Amino acid sequence: MDLNQRKLTKEEWKSIEIPVSEQEKRIIKLITQGYHNVNIRQNKTMSLMSFLKISHSEALENYVFMKYIQPDIVKMSKKYEFEFNDNESKKCKIKKA
Repeated sequence: MDLNQRKLTKEEWKSIEIPVSEQEKRIIKLITQGYHNVNIRQNKTMSLMSFLKISHSEALENYVFMKYIQPDIVKMSKKYEFEFNDNESKKCKIKKA
């Protein structure tokens, strides 16, 4: 058994020294912050508004809700038998540009 110390070769050094990826850095940062604050949360998901790069407006949020989200909620309310009040729903149009 050889216990002599010697310098690492270039290939050995490269195989050991692998840089940490950005995702792993984010996880490490979350763990270190979570040590002091156990209720820490992070959401890196891009929202529809930020993806489309459009300005925030109440009318646009209502349109997106009524066009895409409300039909699914109505289906789930019928399937799982819970009450969903959509009496505030009214036709909502957005300006097309």
